[in-house]
Amino acid sequence: MDPVRIVHLSDLHFVPGKDMQVWNAVRDFINQTIRPHAVLITGDVTDSAEEKEFTLASQCLNSLQTQATGGDAQKFRIVAGNHDRFLYRGNHPPFGIARVLPSRWPKDKHRRFDGFFPAQQVPHNAPCDLHLFAGPGSPHQVTWKIRLLGLDSSADQKWFAQGHVNPSHIHEVCQSAAKAKDFDLVIALVHHHVLPIPSVEERKGQLEKLIDATGLLNSGTLMAALSRNQIDLVLHGHEHAPHQARFAGADELATDVALVSAGSATGDETLQGWSLNRVHFNVIELDPDRSVWLRQVEGKGAQLQFRPGRKALMTSTDLRLSRFIRRNRPLGEQSGHGEVRDVPRSRLRKTIEFKANRDVEVTESRTDWLVKPQWQQLTSSGSGFAPEEAVAHFEWADGGLDSRAALISKVNGSHDEHRLDFKAPNRNQIRQAKCVNVRWKWTAAAVYTQAELDMLPDTARQGPRGEGREFASVLCHDELKELILTVKLPSYFSPKPEDVEVYYEHPEHPGVRQHGAEFKPLLDVFGAGNLELRIRYPMPGYRYGVSWRVTDDKLDTAGLNRRLKALIDKTQAIQAFMRASLQDWSPDAQPRWDIYRFHEEQHAFVRLGMGDGAGADVYPVRDARGLIRAAAWGDAIVVEKDLANGRHEFLAAERVVSYLPLLRRDSDFGFAPALLRLSFVSNPFGQDSLRDWLEEAKFFTARIALLVAHVG
Repeated sequence: MDPVRIVHLSDLHFVPGKDMQVWNAVRDFINQTIRPHAVLITGDVTDSAEEKEFTLASQCLNSLQTQATGGDAQKFRIVAGNHDRFLYRGNHPPFGIARVLPSRWPKDKHRRFDGFFPAQQVPHNAPCDLHLFAGPGSPHQVTWKIRLLGLDSSADQKWFAQGHVNPSHIHEVCQSAAKAKDFDLVIALVHHHVLPIPSVEERKGQLEKLIDATGLLNSGTLMAALSRNQIDLVLHGHEHAPHQARFAGADELATDVALVSAGSATGDETLQGWSLNRVHFNVIELDPDRSVWLRQVEGKGAQLQFRPGRKALMTSTDLRLSRFIRRNRPLGEQSGHGEVRDVPRSRLRKTIEFKANRDVEVTESRTDWLVKPQWQQLTSSGSGFAPEEAVAHFEWADGGLDSRAALISKVNGSHDEHRLDFKAPNRNQIRQAKCVNVRWKWTAAAVYTQAELDMLPDTARQGPRGEGREFASVLCHDELKELILTVKLPSYFSPKPEDVEVYYEHPEHPGVRQHGAEFKPLLDVFGAGNLELRIRYPMPGYRYGVSWRVTDDKLDTAGLNRRLKALIDKTQAIQAFMRASLQDWSPDAQPRWDIYRFHEEQHAFVRLGMGDGAGADVYPVRDARGLIRAAAWGDAIVVEKDLANGRHEFLAAERVVSYLPLLRRDSDFGFAPALLRLSFVSNPFGQDSLRDWLEEAKFFTARIALLVAHVG
């Protein structure tokens, strides 16, 4: 995708009679070659602040064209320079005029500039907000929310070339920046240079070095304020010299500020006029990955061209840090206890491990987290069985021993979302935890192959799965310093790095995935099947995820049929083995059993009628959370009637049902060609605890699975 392009012009010095071919070349290069989305101008559009100069400047600047993608009605945005505020470059009239025409001398420095640019000017007390994006109509367009702040460094200054910004104006601009909590980029426009420019210092004489006649008198105060209030980028001009720098204040809440100076966009030089060979201006490029770059345009050989290469101004992490501080900083205020509140320091690591048997084990680890007495944990999956239990362990910051949180309830939400409600052992008070670990498991939820996707119902093939991809995601609940999503897959199903995509979902548009070009460089692949996405300063309420294409493995129908034939040939041996094993386990267990084979055309398991007639004749596979699908792609599945939520078939008096995959080799992670169904109608051991009985049934089922696989 193309970047958003912002042209930065400065020091044009329009005067009637100058070589307009220079301006025409600049205008045409901007309109036809750059095709910007916005134009920002940092002063000195006139030479002597005369009305005829403002008239010419206004006409020429309105001939610029911008891409109509951001909804800004203005062709450009501007702040004044010293040449725009001082008529004839001074506050006082030439000698003698004051006596002849004292009432006709215009002393108001604001009237002329403000009158010609009432809508385009960016004042200190009214920020301008832009929403810019490249490539209109693209489903994956990246919108930049930009706040423009204006600082007039000449309006309150007595001397012509020196600059000074009113402290109250600095305060108002900083307040506007602090309120830009969800903006991607904050830009300040000012005319005078904020930091010294080396190339300018080198050309100054001894007297100029002794007296700084052109500097910004309170630049230190301004820079400290801009840094502490997370202004990301400062654009300026004044010295007709290009320059780039970064600055960060000493305050613990200060962040880096990038400074960019432009030369004269018309190549103006005192007593020499305009020259195409001296033209210089900037193009700020905003990439889809949320990084900010600088390209420079210069005149060379009587034509305009880009300087080779781009210079990095800010990374996506720089911008996320600024936004993070803007959302969380105390705005210079103190808490009720007289201490400055700290920004959040919590980190969240979510590890999602996809097992070969299609189970998905999830662990969320938080550090430096304020734990409430009760909290909720959301978990979702479009397939498989929701967690039967979840466990939370704590390591308290005050030195308390590890303790376990109780799962007080589990609420089924929509088709694929469940809420786990916990009660923490922290005495009904918020307590600081050094580390919190929460673990749970989705049974038979993973999808590895296209054949598995084909067997899912449409309701389970939403989002990435509708595009033939499996995925893992994490929801950023709170303000975090860092979010880490770790995904582990069996090496057999490990995706190629180029097949892995990063995406995010806006909280106002859940389920609508946006390609995360900003985050793709933050994705690491550690060997086969190990992915890690590490995001510093993520946005709260956003969901971040990775997806990868499933393998193209299809069901080996011929192989399945051969193995089914071998199974049927051993029917008598299996029958004898089953009866002996069940009798051995418990004569009073009253088990029922039968074997089912996969029928490709019906996408179902059909009963072979080899056992005692338990269960239905046909079990469809197209059930996202069906026992049959889970067992066919995974391991043995055991479920108790009271925990089945009415989703699984139980015959009269049946209490526990098991499904065992048959004829699967240890090295084969694919589909089982046959299933063994076992059911138990009574408690053979007489335990009072249903859980104890269920554990016994699971143990026996696992034993039968191994022995039957050996016989088969």
